[in-house]
Amino acid sequence: MIKVLFTILLICLTVTTIRAEVMYVEFYDVFFVDENNGWVAGLYGDSDNTVGGIVAHTNDRGNTWKIQLKGPKNVNLSNICFVNNSKGWIIGISGLGQGALLHTENGGQNWEWKIDDSFFPVAINFVDSNEGWLIKNRHDSGYGKILHTQDGGETWQVQLDLGMGAVLDSSFFLNHKEGWVVQDYGRIYHTVDGGQNWDKYDSDGEIGCISVYFITSEEGWATGRNSTNYNPKYILHTIDGGKSWTIQSVLENSWLMKMYFADKNEGWIFGRKFVKKIDPVSNTTSELIEGGMILHTDDSGRTWQTQFETEKPLNSMYFLNGKSGWAIGRNILIYTKDGGNTWATLNYPLSTDETGVSPIMKLPVTWGHIKVIRGDNIGK
Repeated sequence: MIKVLFTILLICLTVTTIRAEVMYVEFYDVFFVDENNGWVAGLYGDSDNTVGGIVAHTNDRGNTWKIQLKGPKNVNLSNICFVNNSKGWIIGISGLGQGALLHTENGGQNWEWKIDDSFFPVAINFVDSNEGWLIKNRHDSGYGKILHTQDGGETWQVQLDLGMGAVLDSSFFLNHKEGWVVQDYGRIYHTVDGGQNWDKYDSDGEIGCISVYFITSEEGWATGRNSTNYNPKYILHTIDGGKSWTIQSVLENSWLMKMYFADKNEGWIFGRKFVKKIDPVSNTTSELIEGGMILHTDDSGRTWQTQFETEKPLNSMYFLNGKSGWAIGRNILIYTKDGGNTWATLNYPLSTDETGVSPIMKLPVTWGHIKVIRGDNIGK
């Protein structure tokens, strides 16, 4: 009799237990520390209408993935930075304009995050386990800040407060001392002393840089747009550390995004197609961003050739060196081992198997206007 009752109870528990399934996922960034170990981060949606950030890890070059984290809720994770197999950071933004900063000390097995109620991050750069920079904008106005840490992100100090009207877009740090931060529509900030002082430069004319990459203290490239053409179709080049820029290429019908250069000759840019369509009925023009593409140069950016095209939107690209690279977007993950001459499609890092997902443990702690959420394991 006891055995029968236990069986009935077990059946009831099994029937009434409902687990939310991942119904939607899109990854917005990819980062690798070596040929095998990498991470992707983005946004997921469950069958119970829960949405939030998601992180997955691979140890076999991207062939298989394990979901490490689902959470925090209502946050889209967008930018990854790791300095080794253990220590990494991810930034994101919520639908309310709040910023999120995630940190791991053990390769993503456990995560700690902080929520900023006033500013959202747009870029993060670490040069080692302790020193890094965080680029932030205020969610309700154009108000940019550059922050610096020397303790792995436990505390941050404002190095440059740009005030109203300064919308920062991206950053690049060559080493502990030298880095660049670009502002929308024309302004570039450059430091040679780790951010203690920043010089201000202007890009060519009315063109503002939205991404930047340097291979030396003098030579670098940027993608940009002007005030009359919203799409970033310009590629700019500098040989004096950013003091002056020349327009190197104009790629019409392109939405150019992140770039990488292996040396002074060879580089890659990923982006999307910028398409204008006319409605034959209303005769109105719509501007759309569609698909994805990866471009390659072997002559220092003077000319560019398309290496890869897809109808699926690409969101990010990462090259480990001049041979190994990955790109990820909406339901697409590709990999090259020969500098982009060929691209292989990999399995998209999504699994409804919850094995390995960090369990929930939230302990809010107030720290100024930052709400710090800590725990041995942090999940949704």
